[in-house]
Amino acid sequence: MTGNPWLDVPALALAAIWLLSAVLVRRGRQVLDPVATWDEPPPAGGWPRVSIVVPCRDEAAHVGTAMRSLLALDYPSLEVIAVDDRSADGTREALEAIAAEDPKLQVVRINEVPPGWVGKCNALREGSRTARGDWLLFMDGDVRIHPLILQRAVARAEARALDLLSFFPQNESRVFLMQGFPTSMYVFFILWMGLWAHGRKRQSLVAGSAGAFSLVRRTAYERAGGHEPIRLAIVDDISFGRLIRRTGGRTEFAAAADWLSVPYAPTIRDLFRVTRKNGFALFGYRWVMLAAFVVSGFISQTLAPLLFLVDPRLWPCALAVWLALWDIYRVLAPLSGVRPAYALLHPVLNFILLFPFLASAIAVTREGGVSWRGTFYPLSELKAGQP
Repeated sequence: MTGNPWLDVPALALAAIWLLSAVLVRRGRQVLDPVATWDEPPPAGGWPRVSIVVPCRDEAAHVGTAMRSLLALDYPSLEVIAVDDRSADGTREALEAIAAEDPKLQVVRINEVPPGWVGKCNALREGSRTARGDWLLFMDGDVRIHPLILQRAVARAEARALDLLSFFPQNESRVFLMQGFPTSMYVFFILWMGLWAHGRKRQSLVAGSAGAFSLVRRTAYERAGGHEPIRLAIVDDISFGRLIRRTGGRTEFAAAADWLSVPYAPTIRDLFRVTRKNGFALFGYRWVMLAAFVVSGFISQTLAPLLFLVDPRLWPCALAVWLALWDIYRVLAPLSGVRPAYALLHPVLNFILLFPFLASAIAVTREGGVSWRGTFYPLSELKAGQP
């Protein structure tokens, strides 16, 4: 070591944090069985009716493909409810054409959003009002999905008496650096959402959900008050999972791997666009929380692996960090689809990811709110409506 406590102590602490993180990721990985490995039998009382609710806003380019993939799911009792949320690009016409071909599809039209509601939360609420299923499946409109995934999900949820089952999707991007993002997402959920603390029999203690696939029991949804308590939640999926858990629901995360995929940030510009809406909201619109995240993220994710550049005598600490990084990427590779070699790009990737969060906070503060899909949500309302 250098003999300088101002360098040695932080370096040792960072190395210890990374080694501990690798251990916790291994523990969290144990509760994330890929859906492809499940073997629960069909529910004893028969397959319950499932209503898939999909909000759509100006998605004419791909809504046809998405709806047909949902209608082709191998499930015996299914209805699909597409909520056309003020689209102006032909989305409604495309949906109605498919509905004329397949009676399992219903189209709900929204012409305006009531005051005090975020558009997506309102669309999900309106869709759930039309739904007749014992289970509601809230999904995004741009997913690619395996035909058997719904059978596996319902069998699992019924066998474990769950109220909410949510899948991590496979995130797809054309940007080389962003192709390593799924591993960072898994690490975030395992470490910060507590998956590492829950063995197989305690997964139901985990709160949160993913917008790509959230299967909720209707009775639990109604007990929680539907989407009303989170009507102003910009990051609606995480808020929804916490709501179900807070109102007594049993919730579980699972890994969909290649059974469920969504496009994420096809370009760097898209990354900034999406994060501009969600980034500041993740921290409750609090600058102190965001600043702590950015500073700690830079130190732990970017600086720590490069300790040997600060002083060559710190190479043992840097080596410990790299070994932990490599192990994390290797352990999560079957779930994330990211090759372990991407660990070498981790410092750069996470450094780049900090900028959209800063840009989100600056933009939301300067503009006094969030603009998304043609609607402006004042910051004062968003803060007041924090779940």
